[in-house]
Amino acid sequence: MEGRDDGRGKRKFKVKAILFDLDGVITSERIYWNCSGLAFAKYLGSKMPESTRDKIKLARKLLPDKVIEGFKEVGVNSNWDITYAISVLADLGKEPSWLLKEMKNRGMKGLEYLKLLDEIDSSEKHDREGGKWAESHKRFQACYYELEDTDEPVIPLKKIKDTLDILKSMGLKLGIVSGRPYLEAKLPLRKWGLWNYFDPALTVTEREVSEEGKKRGEHLGKPNPYPILRAIFNNEKCEPCEIKQIAEDYILVGDSVADVLAAKNAGIPLICVRTGIASEESLRQAGAEMIVDDIVSVPATVRKLLKNREQ
Repeated sequence: MEGRDDGRGKRKFKVKAILFDLDGVITSERIYWNCSGLAFAKYLGSKMPESTRDKIKLARKLLPDKVIEGFKEVGVNSNWDITYAISVLADLGKEPSWLLKEMKNRGMKGLEYLKLLDEIDSSEKHDREGGKWAESHKRFQACYYELEDTDEPVIPLKKIKDTLDILKSMGLKLGIVSGRPYLEAKLPLRKWGLWNYFDPALTVTEREVSEEGKKRGEHLGKPNPYPILRAIFNNEKCEPCEIKQIAEDYILVGDSVADVLAAKNAGIPLICVRTGIASEESLRQAGAEMIVDDIVSVPATVRKLLKNREQ
């Protein structure tokens, strides 16, 4: 949807692309929740069931949904971080509810949970660089490979395809901005016939973000705006002169508090879907203004947004 001259030499609107988060938007995040619970079970030394169904049952018992939802509500978006946090807390004899309450009381978000772990456990530095975090990450990934066949779309596949077809027919490019590792994003989407809908130049996954983060010595995942800006500017540095130049050109579709914060930090509009686990209240408190049931409503929402810009 290209911009038009309004007769005064000014652009009325211009939308180039829709950027999609994956988990909770297109893919179900359930597999990752199960991986976190299963990795935690292995950390505790629990006896492993043989069947996939029983492994998932154990995972959900040890890590209930409401605990994961609590982490997501305070912007801890990565299931790797959730797995690490609950493992450290178990060693310290503390419940996840304690950490989540402290974070809310102090207004802490995202990776600030690491600072809180540092406060209560000075025996080591809690960060995402090697050590126990790396061990937790490795354990989680091993669980993913055990459960990878259980990955599934968050809504019926036909509805997703129909929606992407409509957006493409509107002249929009489609991109991915996801915390999933590259292969874990590509494999299910290719299996479901969705991968080719997305422009490779607008696709940013954990792989690209992690590589740049190591160079800079900082975490660049959402809510940091880097993944969004990397997709938009298609380079590693992502140092735009003026964010406002792109504010009307791209729209992010997400489902989490981290998505809301990342979009705000990047200066682009956001459409939130209710298919994730974040409550509507938490999304609105974080700054979300456009919230719809699922991605089926995205084309109509984009049209409405553009119509409002014309007025």
